[in-house]
Amino acid sequence: MVRIAVVTPLFPIPEEPFRGQPIYFTVKELQRHAEVAVFCPVAAYPGWARPSSFTYYESVDEGYSPPGVHASYLKYPAFPLLSRPLNAVLSTRALLAPAREFQPDLILAYWIHPGGSAAVSIGARLGVPVVVGARGSDLRRPPDWMTRRTVQRTLRSADFVVTVSNELRECAIALGVAADRVRAIPNGCDTTVFFPGERREACAEIGADPDGQLILFVGHLIASKGVLDLVEAFTRLAPSRPKLRLSFVGDGGLRAELEARLRRAGLSERAL
Repeated sequence: MVRIAVVTPLFPIPEEPFRGQPIYFTVKELQRHAEVAVFCPVAAYPGWARPSSFTYYESVDEGYSPPGVHASYLKYPAFPLLSRPLNAVLSTRALLAPAREFQPDLILAYWIHPGGSAAVSIGARLGVPVVVGARGSDLRRPPDWMTRRTVQRTLRSADFVVTVSNELRECAIALGVAADRVRAIPNGCDTTVFFPGERREACAEIGADPDGQLILFVGHLIASKGVLDLVEAFTRLAPSRPKLRLSFVGDGGLRAELEARLRRAGLSERAL
């Protein structure tokens, strides 16, 4: 049976059991056809220098794995901003030994930097092909020019690249990936959970006005997801649209800021 090592920081943890759900369910499906082990690089920050731009949790217990999947959460030392250029090297050091012990036939990495960068380095050392999967902001919005160069080098060095949309595929091609080495594979959908329903029944179930207007955001409450722009647009539209409501499903480092902006605009009662 083929052995696949999945490298990604986007995977469930006890504090966020729904983190990286598309990747988690992809792994569960892959297990029907291959032996899969997941390796999650985890940045370990000093207690006095924890990042403030996102919700940070202490490292995951060594014995933890999400249901039905074998995952290893491997720490590497990090420091906000300063260690960013070194994160790929530090991740490689943390991942190399357990990856070598697993003896994969293929490495599949989700999230380009630092996990994908580390995967490419490990693949070269082990002599196995590497597929890098871009999820969104890791490709479209690298935080600085150095990370952008690392992203570009990683994509060009990978044996194949997959994206979750055609737009991201075009971004990868613009960064120098040959068109025949990148493919768009959208996230799947569990139709036993998500399916069309009757509007009024659905609204009654959640206590929403069936004749109202609802803007729904589902995702991580961080700047790269555009949530600040969304709240700004909502505050501009709300005065002329009395039935307009805004609903967030998710959590993240900007939750308190979003709540404060809505409160200052007098729109807390119209946001869920």
